[in-house]
Amino acid sequence: MIALPLPPARPRPVLFVIFAVAYAAGIFVLSSLPGSSLPQHGRLTSWLYNLAHAPLFCGLALCVGCALVVPLRADATTLSPRGVLACAVLCFAYALFDEFHQSFVSARSPDVLDLVTDLAGIGAGIVWLRRGLDGSRVRTALRVGAFVAMAASSAWLATRPFDVGVGA
Repeated sequence: MIALPLPPARPRPVLFVIFAVAYAAGIFVLSSLPGSSLPQHGRLTSWLYNLAHAPLFCGLALCVGCALVVPLRADATTLSPRGVLACAVLCFAYALFDEFHQSFVSARSPDVLDLVTDLAGIGAGIVWLRRGLDGSRVRTALRVGAFVAMAASSAWLATRPFDVGVGA
């Protein structure tokens, strides 16, 4: 039996790395906007602003995931389990940094529920990247739907006024 040489591994596209860094910089710029510059039109608008964290961080996970894709064969690529872990850790670290950064911005503050919404977006992005592996679009849609529901719930909770009962 003659062993055929394997095709050379394709290098990670530098373009994806550049795009991921540029995307993260865009999130940083948006996080740098003072809270007073954002229009305040009630709870629904506030909920939509909080909910926007999910697709924003889903996009970040897609960009980072594409930069980490490892070729399996010449005609297919997917994110390896190590790539999934690396993508999740990098995106979560950036979400933590983003919330920390907001503590230095006028009229903005870090919020755990914003972080939960960020994580929902990251999870949806990673599931979206891995969807080709299990072959079931219904299962993938249900998984992404679970992250969307988590994002909507945490964004809604972030807009609720919490009365701690002090002086009540």
